[in-house]
Amino acid sequence: MSTSVRQAHHDRPLSAEDLELLRAVPAGACLPRWRPDTGEPVRRLPEAVAATAERARHVAWKSDSQPPWPPGVSVNSLRQTAAASTLASHHCEILLRSLARGQRMAGEPGIALRSAADAIGRMRTSWLGIAHALDQAASSNQEQPSPVATAAGDLALWTGRLAYANPGWTLASGPALAARPGRNVPGSPVR
Repeated sequence: MSTSVRQAHHDRPLSAEDLELLRAVPAGACLPRWRPDTGEPVRRLPEAVAATAERARHVAWKSDSQPPWPPGVSVNSLRQTAAASTLASHHCEILLRSLARGQRMAGEPGIALRSAADAIGRMRTSWLGIAHALDQAASSNQEQPSPVATAAGDLALWTGRLAYANPGWTLASGPALAARPGRNVPGSPVR
């Protein structure tokens, strides 16, 4: 790999401006938390989901570089992460199926959306199994959730608001509400 990098630098060296720009980018910077707010306009939900997903990815990546059982990560935080991941997976499956139906997609796009929904459904089932297994472990409910659990919970909330046709949807609302029709999913290519 180092040979390839050296060859690339030789063939196309970076300019001083490029190097200055690279040095200005904060390495490993985490996006600020986008706090779930019922006043957020529906059109901003995709942006909120994307920013929260990126934050969750960053926080999870950062926690992975810590010792096998970092301080502050409790069974309760793991349980919360698994439960929130189950919900976020469920919401993404709802969105994918809704998009496939709403756009009446046939052929490759429809098959791809349904296939992605099936994969997310399997992921949801796996997360649910993990959450049930963690329910068997004893822990104190007095513990603060880890940053990963908080980010996963925010992602479950934002994806729920995007999946259901209610901008005031909360985790306590549950799945009893109607899913947002695919043609009404903010950011959807078909309106």
